[in-house]
Amino acid sequence: MKLKLFPALWLTALLAGCSGTGPALPPIPEINTTGMLPPVQQQIEQAVKEVQDSPRNAAANGRLGVTLLAYEEYDTALGYLQRAATIDRDDYRWQFYFGYALAKVNRHDESLQPLRAAADLEPELSGINIVLAQSLDAVGRADQARKQYERALATDPARGDARYGLGKLLQAAGDTDAAIEQFERTLADGGDSGLVHYALANAYISRGDSEKAEQHLQLQQRYKSVRIGISDPLLRTISSLKISDERYIREGKRLFDAGKVSEAAARFNKALELNPSNSTVHANLVGIYSVLQQPGLAEKHYRAATEIDSNLFDAHMNYATMLFQQRRLDEAVAAYRLAIDADPTNVEALVRLGFALGEQGNGGDSVPFLRRGLELDANHPLGNYLLGRQLVSDGQLRQGIVHLERSVTASHTRRSAVYLHELASAYQLDKQPGKALETLQRARQVAARYGSTAIKDVIEKEIEALQATDDG
Repeated sequence: MKLKLFPALWLTALLAGCSGTGPALPPIPEINTTGMLPPVQQQIEQAVKEVQDSPRNAAANGRLGVTLLAYEEYDTALGYLQRAATIDRDDYRWQFYFGYALAKVNRHDESLQPLRAAADLEPELSGINIVLAQSLDAVGRADQARKQYERALATDPARGDARYGLGKLLQAAGDTDAAIEQFERTLADGGDSGLVHYALANAYISRGDSEKAEQHLQLQQRYKSVRIGISDPLLRTISSLKISDERYIREGKRLFDAGKVSEAAARFNKALELNPSNSTVHANLVGIYSVLQQPGLAEKHYRAATEIDSNLFDAHMNYATMLFQQRRLDEAVAAYRLAIDADPTNVEALVRLGFALGEQGNGGDSVPFLRRGLELDANHPLGNYLLGRQLVSDGQLRQGIVHLERSVTASHTRRSAVYLHELASAYQLDKQPGKALETLQRARQVAARYGSTAIKDVIEKEIEALQATDDG
């Protein structure tokens, strides 16, 4: 993420070799906050002031060091964490974070002593054993690393990162079957992860099972952005200190998915306060304010998003959907076209453009876009419904029925009653009254299930008319 640059801010504490009782301490490092957001600069300034006020306070030095870890300022963090670990050798936190920072800058040999000290002080925290195992493995001490992974799993059997690390060691040692067992358990306990699927693919290649290897390579592509799930209090402390728009974006998405739309809007706006140039946040707010029925704000964020990135799919798609709902069809069509320009293979955009063109009265123009969408997803319910309806209207009855049938083969949703009703009408046109009646009865059941009273009433009248015709 690009951060807006601010004038250089050098926070210098001239306290090297501070006087006072206790062990000699390394000098307090300088911190360069150039390029950091103003709230981050303020956060670090406050932490520096605490160290200046109490230079031999382990907690003050440690907090500043961990804060710097949150922003991946590992080299600078090292000095403060070393000071904290030196001042208070009995606090496992400062031993761990000092060792962790050393490992992050590939000083694995040096990381072993503080990490071992942390593990001795707090043997029940599996995260310490895992970082120690990783450093031991990095310096070629595989047997010792294996013991640390096993110790972590004895404490916390669900630690996927420990099981994955153990599996990698077993694979390197030639014990492919045992490695596969660990990788499979990692997936079973923590869900899919691209990293684990890739490890399994390599393990099955070693075993000579090309079919399973190919399966896991495909899964690796599907889940390549999904990491191994980790819940670690020590690492969570680091991430909790990071002031970032990403944090508010994650919270906003979680709240939106939970149906808390107003709260989601507040989180996304908080993200914009930190990074006003994040076009993705503006794009999300287009959709959120559309749901909240605040079109003015949705429009404002659409303009902001497209000024930053004129080719942003989500912005065009969310805006087009709002325009469609407002029946501003000409504008909706234009926005859907921009969305397709940004992502020509997006099925939803192709289908929605077809829908909007049909609502404009340009059903013939919708067909190429609907066909393109169905080439990418042959079973898309709305795409099949729209294309089937248009083909029936164009006199291509049998082809239309094929697509209408596909629209109702997937699991039923609220829209399925409409799709089934359209299919029943096509069957009637095709002189198939038996199929029409059966399909209308299915449509009535779906409408009743979802409480769709209006269409249910229409369907019941058509059923009565069809039955009366049969009786006659």
